[in-house]
Amino acid sequence: MMWPFSRSPEPKLVVDRIISLGALCEVAYQARRLSKSSRAYPFDWWDTPFAGLLRALKLGPQEVFNASYISKLPIDAGSLPAFYSGFAGTVHQHEFPRGENFLALDEAEISRRLLPKYAALHARLISDCASGTTLFVRQRKPINDPEGAALDAMISELEEALSAFASDFRLLLVDYDPICARPWLIQAHVQRHPDWTDLGSNRGWDEMLRSLGIVCRGTEDGFRFDDLTETFARPSSILAGLRQSWQRRQELRRRRSAG
Repeated sequence: MMWPFSRSPEPKLVVDRIISLGALCEVAYQARRLSKSSRAYPFDWWDTPFAGLLRALKLGPQEVFNASYISKLPIDAGSLPAFYSGFAGTVHQHEFPRGENFLALDEAEISRRLLPKYAALHARLISDCASGTTLFVRQRKPINDPEGAALDAMISELEEALSAFASDFRLLLVDYDPICARPWLIQAHVQRHPDWTDLGSNRGWDEMLRSLGIVCRGTEDGFRFDDLTETFARPSSILAGLRQSWQRRQELRRRRSAG
């Protein structure tokens, strides 16, 4: 939970929204939690390589779901149903309601159901970022993410892509080795504390943003889990625990207000 202004040092950067640029679901979950927002954006729940992110930003994330790019992935022992998009090299597990056998759909039907959704999310991304300050967050993908000079070159491409629609932005790179400094670039590492799950360590993310002096103007009392519970492919004790924790905080907030 973000710390109160009255009990903390003056923030160095106040942003209007926090938006995930992947690579995995952890960033989207933490972005919503830290900004107290239920607002979805295109890259929230994708497994997204850096090069694929750039291509989707330049040509539109909805292009990922053209039927010609979609191929279903075989289900190995213990794996979740998923499909792959050759457009951006992305893997998708969470696009359909939990329990729906989306691999039984043909590629044209998958495309038909997802193209309008992502066209709308792309339009929202452009509209929202046209005003205020946006913090984009990209966390290092554990396998095959660029490093060194290759990462530095891609960051320059990313600046160009984001500048095309974001009026004022910062990019927070998480868990990457240092690269050349830019005025709009922030680099940091997040610690894994004992509360760590597949959706990250709340304590670690709180500490990271606090150390950077970043706060987000919260527009809601909390954030919803609706699209997590509807689109994650299997029941999750992690999500149940997070939901219970959120409900306890909401109840405590109500009691304080009543008192």
